[in-house]
Amino acid sequence: MYEAYLGEVAGRVPGRAGDLTRSVSRMLRSLEGAQSRLREHAQALTARGDKEGAAACRKLSRKLGRDIDRLRAQLDALDMQKEAREEAAAEGAGVDYGKYRVDRSVPHTIAEDLESRRPAGYRLFGDYREVRTWKQVLIEVCGELNHLDPMLFSSLEGDPDLMGRVRPRISSDPNRLLDPSRVPDARMYVETHLSAGLLCRILRTLLMKFEIPETQLRLYLDKDYTPLRRERQALRRTAENHRQGQETDSQIEGQMSLSFTE
Repeated sequence: MYEAYLGEVAGRVPGRAGDLTRSVSRMLRSLEGAQSRLREHAQALTARGDKEGAAACRKLSRKLGRDIDRLRAQLDALDMQKEAREEAAAEGAGVDYGKYRVDRSVPHTIAEDLESRRPAGYRLFGDYREVRTWKQVLIEVCGELNHLDPMLFSSLEGDPDLMGRVRPRISSDPNRLLDPSRVPDARMYVETHLSAGLLCRILRTLLMKFEIPETQLRLYLDKDYTPLRRERQALRRTAENHRQGQETDSQIEGQMSLSFTE
């Protein structure tokens, strides 16, 4: 399959990396939908006694599963390349990302302000899982909750507590979401085009629906860019104040010139 060289293409023409990622995401959703239908069809054939037909459907489903796994791995690789390019560009501009690393063994909770922080992993029900993005945390936790109670998870579609101002946060129809990601082993999609704060808010709501204490979900960080964010905010304020000061000086000069003219 072509995914073997997608990373190289994205590296040499980074301007097309976003298009490649979106295309792979659409293909992934299409394959996941087909796999889900094949599983349902296999169950229906089994119920009718057509064992041969059911076996053929399951075999094709497994083949699709291998392609799905490869595409997921390719999406992860493209995301990692994007992060590497961004960090390289920032380092070229004088930003040392290494100094923002934090102790990866310190647990955090979703009640904290996690904006401008990068996750290293999370622990739920005692199992530790490594991640690189908050998007991964949301998708994988949704998968674990679905395994815990599939009926409860599927009933969350249309839940008012999981609705945004325009779109739902969880839906069986990916077209209703801006950046849908398939929940593992479920016919549900979760919105991932959100900030870290909103993603954590969704997680808090999900845990509440499953009656799981927030403290059961422990988050571990890789980097904390809060100081960098504050530095940049201070620079923007300084630049804005300087610009406003120049505008005020120009207005005063203009008024003085008008007075002398009169």
